[in-house]
Amino acid sequence: MTPEELNRTIEFIIQSQARLAAAQEQDRIDRLESEKARLQSEKELKAFDARLAGLFEIQVQLLESQTRRLDEFQRESQAAQKRHEETHQQMREEFWTFMRETSDWREESLRRLDLILEKLVNRPN
Repeated sequence: MTPEELNRTIEFIIQSQARLAAAQEQDRIDRLESEKARLQSEKELKAFDARLAGLFEIQVQLLESQTRRLDEFQRESQAAQKRHEETHQQMREEFWTFMRETSDWREESLRRLDLILEKLVNRPN
């Protein structure tokens, strides 16, 4: 091999070594940036998980509150329904009592009118 060929070969090897070293350095930088990005992503995911867990806790509290309110409303509604039914029954009983009293009064009034008519008819002019 001639000295010129030897110099070209050595220069080629040196350039290849330099490219390889540069590529390795770039790989190392990329790995560091990738690791940094991964750590940042993990940090963001943990923060997101914490916020999501907080939202779930709020949702559970809201559901429990709504359930208590619905249960209370149902109890109040049932109590109001019972009061309504009792009042309705009482009014019905009072109505029928009134109807009986009215009927008795009507019959008594008719009896008195019959007596008056009988006296009027039997009365000499």
